[in-house]
Amino acid sequence: MIDEVKSKKAVAGLKRSMKLIESDNAEKAFVAGDIAPMITKQILDACKEHGVAIELVSSKHELGKACRLDVDASVAVLPKA
Repeated sequence: MIDEVKSKKAVAGLKRSMKLIESDNAEKAFVAGDIAPMITKQILDACKEHGVAIELVSSKHELGKACRLDVDASVAVLPKA
């Protein structure tokens, strides 16, 4: 659930998140539902390829707020422990 982002140290942002996913250092990805379909596909494909769990979040605003950011976030990733 989105509460995991609030309680754990998540990495937000497309570039940083993709680095963690592609280096097999991501446990779970949170993807905003209101981002461009091309970006969504890129993230979901990478998660599937690297075995990362996915959770869709309703909006970038909600995800940014959950990450304690002053800006919206399209994706956030929980790093592996």
